[in-house]
Amino acid sequence: MSTALNTGAPLRGSLDDPARTTLLLAVLCASSAAETTAEGSARRAAYRVTRHLLGGANRLGLAADQIAAALGVRTDTVRTRSTEDGLVTAKEFAARAPITESTIATWQAHGWVNLDGPDTGGNIGYRASHLLDALLSHKDVEA
Repeated sequence: MSTALNTGAPLRGSLDDPARTTLLLAVLCASSAAETTAEGSARRAAYRVTRHLLGGANRLGLAADQIAAALGVRTDTVRTRSTEDGLVTAKEFAARAPITESTIATWQAHGWVNLDGPDTGGNIGYRASHLLDALLSHKDVEA
């Protein structure tokens, strides 16, 4: 489990387990897929969520070349889009990860994630890296 969550420090060694890397890549692939099916303002929101999740995964130490290979894009595309570890709502994250919104509420009750914001766009949510960290560390905690 990560104790670095609320300190802003990246996780250390959590991606040594290939299953954890696979889980993060699956969330990123689901987010990328959501971009292609969304329309109108929902597409802009889907791009924002993917950008924030890419930034969060980068902060946790997932290599840009691994992400690029999984998404079928160039490494520089991942680097360009992964600059911000921004805010993601529980609904947005649960739509991309193998958990429910109530699991995120449980994580919040335990202090593993905290609501943040509003950001410059007026969004209130959870820091992407914190959600990904909690997913890796507490996925099996039931709501």
